Amino acid sequence: ASQTVVQALVPAVEALTAEVPGCFDKESGRVTFAFGVFAGGVLFLIYFCSERSVLHRHAVERLYWAFAYGWLAYITLLLPDSPFVQYWHWHCSGSASGPVLVVLSALYGIRRHARRRSERMESSIQKLDLQKLVKHHTETVSARISAASIVEAMHIQQNYKAYLRGLLPWGISPSKRTYRVQERVLQALKRSCMRGPEDLLYVLNSGEIDLPQLLTMAGTRDVLELLTEQAPVMDLVTKARLIDALQRQTDFVYTRYLQATAVKLLLSTRGTELTLMKDLLDEGGDFYNLHKLIFRDLKEDLSRKCLRHLSDQGPGKRASMGKLKVLSDIDDTLYSSGGHFPAGMDKRFPKGRMYPGVLALFRELHCLPDLEADESGGDGTCSLSPIDRRGWSYEGMLAKGRLFGGRQNSFDRTSQVWLRVAADEWTSTVLDPDADLATLQARLHDLRQEAGGSSVDHGYGDVSFSPPALRVMSNLVFLTARPHAYKDYVESSSYQLFRRLRAAGALHCMPTLLPGRLSTSVTAAVRGMVVEFRVRLGASLAILFALSLAVHKDLYHPSVVGAWLLFSGFVCVAVNTLQQWDSTNVWGKVGQDKARTFLEYQNLYGECFMAFFGDSGQGDLLCGERIGRQAQQEIANGVVPSLKGVFIHEVKSRTVALTSLSPSLSQAEKEQEWRRLNIHFHRTYVGAAVNAYDCGLISPEGLSRVGKAAVEDLLRMRIDHLREDQHNWSDIVKEMNNDVDLANSKLPSGLRIRRVPTAAGGGHAEMLATRKNSMDSFSFSRDRRSVDIYSIGLP
Repeated sequence: ASQTVVQALVPAVEALTAEVPGCFDKESGRVTFAFGVFAGGVLFLIYFCSERSVLHRHAVERLYWAFAYGWLAYITLLLPDSPFVQYWHWHCSGSASGPVLVVLSALYGIRRHARRRSERMESSIQKLDLQKLVKHHTETVSARISAASIVEAMHIQQNYKAYLRGLLPWGISPSKRTYRVQERVLQALKRSCMRGPEDLLYVLNSGEIDLPQLLTMAGTRDVLELLTEQAPVMDLVTKARLIDALQRQTDFVYTRYLQATAVKLLLSTRGTELTLMKDLLDEGGDFYNLHKLIFRDLKEDLSRKCLRHLSDQGPGKRASMGKLKVLSDIDDTLYSSGGHFPAGMDKRFPKGRMYPGVLALFRELHCLPDLEADESGGDGTCSLSPIDRRGWSYEGMLAKGRLFGGRQNSFDRTSQVWLRVAADEWTSTVLDPDADLATLQARLHDLRQEAGGSSVDHGYGDVSFSPPALRVMSNLVFLTARPHAYKDYVESSSYQLFRRLRAAGALHCMPTLLPGRLSTSVTAAVRGMVVEFRVRLGASLAILFALSLAVHKDLYHPSVVGAWLLFSGFVCVAVNTLQQWDSTNVWGKVGQDKARTFLEYQNLYGECFMAFFGDSGQGDLLCGERIGRQAQQEIANGVVPSLKGVFIHEVKSRTVALTSLSPSLSQAEKEQEWRRLNIHFHRTYVGAAVNAYDCGLISPEGLSRVGKAAVEDLLRMRIDHLREDQHNWSDIVKEMNNDVDLANSKLPSGLRIRRVPTAAGGGHAEMLATRKNSMDSFSFSRDRRSVDIYSIGLP
């Protein structure tokens, strides 16, 4: 059959390419290497630029990768004008070795695609220890039998015969063995439902059963209907794991009954459980998240149904829950771009280095405090108003997957408090409502001594005025202009960074990543590149065209035509870009896209407050102005606004930053409008913490912790770059100390922040002369092992 298809296609290809110069070699009877590369590139672009096309269905995708790898081997090894053949004198076109290599390459392509697909099936949600969030699932004999039957069926489907069959591109349609496995799984699930929901919940949460793989092998309509019928008796963890497993199916975006099952599970969850389940879906550690599910994967009618349900459950609880979501840019906000285009323009710090204090600030913003400082005494004490200090722990339980947090309950003013006596152990006690901080610290010290623990503060949040929950839910979201292109190829590098930071204890939770749009980001990058490098680009493309013409001496040769198209395209783009754009406003549509994504995410978490962190280098200020106006509209409608503040890292002067404000406004009028929109600027993250403190987002203790962390982070960075003088460390230290002084003016004496030693702003010799400057008396309060984020390998 394959030979018949090839024999039918070859004359058609020959007829199509015979009239085009440079595409067909009449001597060998084959296409040229240049045409082969061009055709492969076109197929590659068609595949990667249309993720929802039929090419991405499971059956077609395997055939595509078989053809792609086979075609690559064909043009590389069998075409006479291939550079590989000419340089290494490889001649196998007339022997059987050539076709064998092509077939082996095609099989390798299928195997590689299958391996990548299996990697995308792996989810940390399926592996996290979540049993403390729900009632323990009792192991019974019948439940154990059902689980063992399913595990055995999955092993049958994964034996060597199934593996060999999976390598063949035509081994797509289900075999009789597959149908038997599916029926066996269905019967096992039915048996687990006979004695009530407990057996089914045990089976679905069994560590031996991989839910994504189970649904891949046996996710039939009958199985999904059975699971949907049991949705009312499922707990939130089981529902979250099922939705995550469904979303990871290759054909999820094309198959309505898979989407309908996920929607029914989501609609069956309400109240606080719905918030917890959404947090779990965003904690998977990869590009599968709630935003992708609602706005990209689901059909339009199903998406609207989910949004209505989330809206009904959300905004009315915003004020009572007191939960904050932090949305942040990455480049020039989380870490420095070093001024490298197109990432950003901040050249103050070395490329890829975390800004001092940024992660400490994100950790403090995990919840909204309600702390009233006692300003009368000025001695560092405070009245014990309800404050939920959850999530400071980034050691201990983090390694076990059991994270600490606070329940989203109302903050009732009682004298009962919960004190942490160990990393994962809490005890309740009753205090006098008029007790001060010293009384609380003494009680905590006594309880730790009674428990046989240490009284030393390890950086944990030790007090909760509401019953402490068992996990720190994900409240950190990175909103980036980096586009989503295909599956997780773009996002995977960012998530690898997040996992390294999480394992190092630098991040208090697993963040979610919301990427930009491909067309907008690529267009902005191309226009920015033309503006920044127009002279060098124009000269290089002109030289390329001249060299191509000199070598081939034929205007119609494909290489010459391609060089001419590149040069003429550059001229057209350059004329258009230079007339309408500059290096700043090319990012306008990127900022609009970020604002649109921010508002979409806000619709998913209507019960939460929001804070946005960005930089002034590209489109983040424009984004902040748009979402600030949306918050003002909510106030006008009598709704509690969700936006708590916009915090812009001023890597570029705000006088020349991209903004939606009228150019006719004076700078004073712009400043007034930014204050009205709740937009705040900072040069360091101590300054950002001061702004957050003024907005009521962190407590005085939180401001003090961020300041101390920022000072130590900066000093460590300076020591790591001891012999580097290309950065103006003197100005960096001066800016940090100015913000430290500002923070100290708002803090009581017991919480003051120590300034960065002035010698840190000097050169190499001054830094080494520790006996003669302020470096001599400085000591770090934290072990570097727990905060060493500079050697992780940032992109």
